[in-house]
Amino acid sequence: MSARAVLGILMFLFAVEARGQLDGDVVISVQRTHLIPVSSLRELFVSTGGFSLAAGQRTESNWVWEGIIELARFSKSNAERLYYPDLSLKLDLYGGGVRALYYPFKLEGAFFGLFHPYLAGGATLYRWFYHRGAYSPDTTSAGEVPELKLADWSLGFRAGGGVEVFPTQAISLSSQVSYNAVIGEIWPTLALRIDGVSVFQMAEVFVGIKYYFGR
Repeated sequence: MSARAVLGILMFLFAVEARGQLDGDVVISVQRTHLIPVSSLRELFVSTGGFSLAAGQRTESNWVWEGIIELARFSKSNAERLYYPDLSLKLDLYGGGVRALYYPFKLEGAFFGLFHPYLAGGATLYRWFYHRGAYSPDTTSAGEVPELKLADWSLGFRAGGGVEVFPTQAISLSSQVSYNAVIGEIWPTLALRIDGVSVFQMAEVFVGIKYYFGR
C-alpha cells in the first residue's frame, strides 16, 4: 500500500473521529428481521426472514440518522389462500436507504436508564425480482400457463418504534416493530386465479445488536 493511500485512510479515520466527537456517537447495527406479509401480498406468501446492516451517527442527544442496506426473500407460497397451492412463487427484495430514530427520553432513557424507547421512520430504494413458475391448470381446456418474471426499482417507506437495552455502555440490544410499504406491482394471472399486488405491504419485527463508537 502506498504512502498516499495510508495517509488518506488516516485522514478519513481522523475526520470520522472528529465528527463523532463533535456531533455524537457513530453507530453500527446488525439486525435480523421477521417479515409478515399483509393485504394482497398475504394472498401469495407466508412470513419470511430478512437481514439488514446500518451505520449512522447521533447528531443530537435524541436523534440518530442511519444509512441502511437490507435484503429479504419470500419463497414460500401461501397454500391456504392460493387456488393452486403448489405454485412456485418467489419475491426477492434488495434495498438501500436512510432512516431516522427519535429517542424522546434522550440519552437518559426511561425506567432509571434501563430502557431507551424510540420512534423510527425512513425511505428505502428497492431492486426487486418476482418469479412465478409455469403451471398446468387442472382443466382439460387450458394449456400450460407460462412462467412470469418481473424486475423493477421501487421506493419503500417504513414507520414504527422500538426499544434499546444497554448491557454495556457501548453495546445495545434492540427490538423494533415497523410497517413497510414498497410501491411495487405484480401483475395478476387470471388463468391461475391470482389477483395482482399493487403495493408490497408487510409488518416487520427487528431484533439486533448495535455498537456505539466513542463511548
